[in-house]
Amino acid sequence: MKLLLVTGAIICSLEIYSQDCNGYYFLQNNKTIEMAILNKKGEQSAKQVYTVSNVNSSGNTATADLNSEMFDKKGKSMAKGKAKIKCDGGMMLVDMKM
Repeated sequence: MKLLLVTGAIICSLEIYSQDCNGYYFLQNNKTIEMAILNKKGEQSAKQVYTVSNVNSSGNTATADLNSEMFDKKGKSMAKGKAKIKCDGGMMLVDMKM
């Protein structure tokens, strides 16, 4: 009987622990994320800007379009890219074409 109760409690706790994709910042519609790139002296040498769009959620799955642009320290655009990201049951998948 104790084994059955312990097993039931473990299964319930695993279900509660499952990760929710909707709170992840790369899956929030119209979100802009900036990441600074620093040199050895701690000075910003570049920055990466991500823009999230077209977020769709259904059950445990969420998808989004991700635009990326890298700027040098003077603010000049160096590179651009696009990707599709997907979160399915807490597992993040990224289209690496970017």
